[in-house]
Amino acid sequence: MRSIENGWRECMAKGRSTEAEYDRRVDILVPLIVMGLTRREIIQFVTKKADPPWNINTRSIDRITASARDRIARAAETIIEEELGLGILRLEDLFKRSLSIQDYKAALSVQKERHELLGLKKQTVEIDLRVTTWDDLEKEVNADKGKNKEDE
Repeated sequence: MRSIENGWRECMAKGRSTEAEYDRRVDILVPLIVMGLTRREIIQFVTKKADPPWNINTRSIDRITASARDRIARAAETIIEEELGLGILRLEDLFKRSLSIQDYKAALSVQKERHELLGLKKQTVEIDLRVTTWDDLEKEVNADKGKNKEDE
């Protein structure tokens, strides 16, 4: 069975980096991407300014850059989920505090904010607000009874 050290030596002898070296390179590229460096600037940095300079082709640099971008995207997903959770919990706390001091206007405002955060504000509910008299209601009921008799 091959030892890890032998596997590392074999990779280094073939000019390939280890998984740890790959991860280290991804760690180096993340802040460069965050700073807004272009592909050309990243390639120039890693081949000339990095200590030590990376002796790899642009295809490998592109692969490492893609991994760094994936890491950034995963971090953003986590942050969005955490922020949504924190926002909901904070709004619930504000709602409870507003009710406890009988500040109903603030409580309503907090509830509206919570609905907006959860995307509930976009949903609309249609309500029929027609005013009906007893005579109109009786005509409507009789009309419905007539339809039911015709259906039988």
